[in-house]
Amino acid sequence: MAGKHDTEISGKKMKVLVTGSSGLLGSSLLPYLKKCGFNAEGLAKTGLADHQCDLADRAATATLLDRVRPDAIVNLVALTSVNECEKNPNKAFRDNVRTLENIASVIGEGGETTRLLHISSDHVYSGQGPHKEDDINPVNTYAITKLRSEEVALSVGGTVLRTNFFGPHLGPDRKGFWEYVTSSLKDGKHFRISEASLFNPVAISTLCRVLGLVLERPQKGVFNIGSRDGFSKGEFVREICRWKGWQEHFMIRDEEQVFFDNTEQMPRPDDMRMDCGLFESSYGLRLPSLREEIKGLIHGGEEK
Repeated sequence: MAGKHDTEISGKKMKVLVTGSSGLLGSSLLPYLKKCGFNAEGLAKTGLADHQCDLADRAATATLLDRVRPDAIVNLVALTSVNECEKNPNKAFRDNVRTLENIASVIGEGGETTRLLHISSDHVYSGQGPHKEDDINPVNTYAITKLRSEEVALSVGGTVLRTNFFGPHLGPDRKGFWEYVTSSLKDGKHFRISEASLFNPVAISTLCRVLGLVLERPQKGVFNIGSRDGFSKGEFVREICRWKGWQEHFMIRDEEQVFFDNTEQMPRPDDMRMDCGLFESSYGLRLPSLREEIKGLIHGGEEK
């Protein structure tokens, strides 16, 4: 997938505001967009970013967007902890829905001239996959709030990408599944992994290239973004071990669903594999396989 993009609108660089820029995806996306020539700026609620704003505050959101005046917004803001969403549904709604409602209301007042690109999740699916975009079956609060946020984005002509991704965190925030697995294997620590949970994530680097392409050629609607195949999280770990030459006996296989942040066993989807044919046909590109993504991340200089 090429990394070159048309970064201009009416003869000037496209100004892109990345909300949630300090998170797992944002910490890679922001420098990627800048490298590609976009006039990209980051926004976070706190910490190091070009802009700080609580997007759940409608007045503050309006003031910020009036000052920044972006051509496009990539919304990465979300409460992604399934446990926390289940325990605190009001906070889940606040972070996952109200923030986007405020962005959308300001965009709508401006005549929908600002492009909105919203990141959603493969958690909206469950049951036997691979799933097409209309095959939704949310099983927890996190998924329900993500579906509601999609409706908000679509109401102002936005593009919604349902995805799952992996890779190193370049920012200061909490680490994710990739760090949990690789650090456990590297340090020889035993950990439990699920053979029942199926998914087809992409590497963060691939998702960044996809986002650049969608910014250049926006299409209203919902698209799945994942690798061309998919397998269990147990097989995901075994694939890492094969390429790294690590021993997989530190992995304790479990036929039930086991998650590195789910000691309380909140409800989770069993098969999140996505059918990405709509995106591939709409944008004329072929997404990589999951094995290609793992190999590329390990041998392509992206791993910490």
